[in-house]
Amino acid sequence: MKENFIPVSVKDVKRETAESVSISFEVTNGLGELNYQPGQYVFMRMMIDEVEYLRPYSLSSAPYEDDFTVTVKRLRGGVVSNFINDRILKGDKIEILPPKGDFYPDFKPETTRQHFFFGAGSGITPLMSIMKSLLHREPDSKVYLLYGNRNEDGIMFKSELDHLQLKYPDRFFVEYLLSAPKRYRQPGLLGFIKRGDIRWDGKIGQIDNASLTEFFTTYPIQDRSKIKSFVCGPSGMMEASINYLTKIGFNSDDILSESFHRDHNDILPGGNIKNCKTTITYKGESYQLDIDDNRPILDSLLKKDVIIPFACRSGVCASCVCKVVKGKVNTRQTKGLKKEFHDLGYILSCQSIPTTDHLEIDYDSEFHNIKRFL
Repeated sequence: MKENFIPVSVKDVKRETAESVSISFEVTNGLGELNYQPGQYVFMRMMIDEVEYLRPYSLSSAPYEDDFTVTVKRLRGGVVSNFINDRILKGDKIEILPPKGDFYPDFKPETTRQHFFFGAGSGITPLMSIMKSLLHREPDSKVYLLYGNRNEDGIMFKSELDHLQLKYPDRFFVEYLLSAPKRYRQPGLLGFIKRGDIRWDGKIGQIDNASLTEFFTTYPIQDRSKIKSFVCGPSGMMEASINYLTKIGFNSDDILSESFHRDHNDILPGGNIKNCKTTITYKGESYQLDIDDNRPILDSLLKKDVIIPFACRSGVCASCVCKVVKGKVNTRQTKGLKKEFHDLGYILSCQSIPTTDHLEIDYDSEFHNIKRFL
């Protein structure tokens, strides 16, 4: 279950916005262990001021491209995201794990389909990888994107999105949605008194029922048996999008979602059991270890280099779901897990803390597929 980290060098650093940066890694002799599906992420292990940090970041490059790239947005209080945005340089050495995650499409090159994408903020990162790959591998399919941000300065990948529109004018369609466009003041006293003029000529608002209704009016569904949707962004935007898509007839299997919206401290509050003897089943093997601190189960495992898949660490994405076989836990949040599965003993390990001295959990349960929980 413990995986070997792969040392890589930073090949290039590209500023996407004032608050986000793309990092490409030097990959020699082909991808090898770093082969990936569009939409997956990699764990990065970094030493910052003599403290070790482990974070997952989504790949924004597509597998057919030459670059192997992650994109990181600065987050308030985020140690790693701020370090990457401020201090990472070409030639720096970083350790990463092979790509993980199941937020990727099934490709059908012979089929004509519609793919609808809904993203906000840095949620565009894995969507970029998926959209480019679909346009490349499904030559007759169309891709539609509704992308929300606060203002113009936050639009990530704007030049790349413009390029895709020029390259695929009949197959790639983008609508931008800003909740608070920039205001430009006139010089002098008048400019001080007035709020300023909005120069944004695009749509204003948030991704909600109204904007989604307008989007599907502009880009109507042509064949309900040939539609897919991909959603990534803050939890409120994701919930609104998924509820709307379900209401208008999307099957749950046709809605893929990925949640990540904030950086996390290593230690989350709560818990009072130390030296919990824990048995973990993962990928067909069992492991015994002592959880000897008050962290949620996932945090304790990561501390010991036991790399369990996760994405958001906030109880939304359900990537770290497992089943309690023996022992008890205190689950603080089950937002990403349906009640019927929670009642059967399933938990999100990022939001669960042992309350007994012995614990046995199974990550290989038949319900482990994230899509069953959303």
